[in-house]
Amino acid sequence: MTNSPLKRAWLNLSPTADEPAIALHLIIPEVLKILGFIFDNGEVVQEYRTGLGSNKVDIAARKNTTSEKFSHTPIDASLIIELKNRTISLDSDSKSYKSAVKQLKGYLNKTETNCLKTAWGIVTNANHIQLFRRHGRVIYACTTNIQLTADNIDEKIALIKHYIDNEHKALTIALYNNKGGVGKTTTAINLAGILSLPSPEGFAKKVLVLDFDPNQKDLTNLLNIGQWFSLIKGRKDYWAKD
Repeated sequence: MTNSPLKRAWLNLSPTADEPAIALHLIIPEVLKILGFIFDNGEVVQEYRTGLGSNKVDIAARKNTTSEKFSHTPIDASLIIELKNRTISLDSDSKSYKSAVKQLKGYLNKTETNCLKTAWGIVTNANHIQLFRRHGRVIYACTTNIQLTADNIDEKIALIKHYIDNEHKALTIALYNNKGGVGKTTTAINLAGILSLPSPEGFAKKVLVLDFDPNQKDLTNLLNIGQWFSLIKGRKDYWAKD
């Protein structure tokens, strides 16, 4: 079976490849092409200024509009990529991984004016790759920290493309802990409140709150949902049984 261009590029990378080599031989010609960006058409910018200061992210990409090329007007990137040398560990428990993620999240901060519309960020050193999503002011990992191999690189880059192409409009936040009394309900109800309040006090979001504790059901009781259903059905034990 013939290797894909992406797999060949990955196999041809030096074990000690630095950031420019990874960008030139893997990310720009192959990964970004799969993700739908055309370098030769000005949809990819290197050393992208993220704001008014001196901060720069290694690679940024955005589809051209009918009136302008991204390379001519390098603002409002849709995707940014922070590269690290292949010799730098991006294992999930390493300090360098945590530092790289913090750096990427800093570029996605609301103070970085050229990234205000950036929804996606990637951290990679060609050995590992991870996709991050910004939803409003929240930045979260959209994939696990994936270890790339010759056997899985086509599948994993296709997975990243799938997430980017099938963007979910809603953000799901789960609050879970086996221990009682640690503030799960308090956090959930206050978070739901601030998200649903109108601007500027809140975020003016539509919020659905789910209570997964059928026994204690504190969240349900605090929102008077059980009492409401009981009135509808005309019996007090409706919510507890159904």
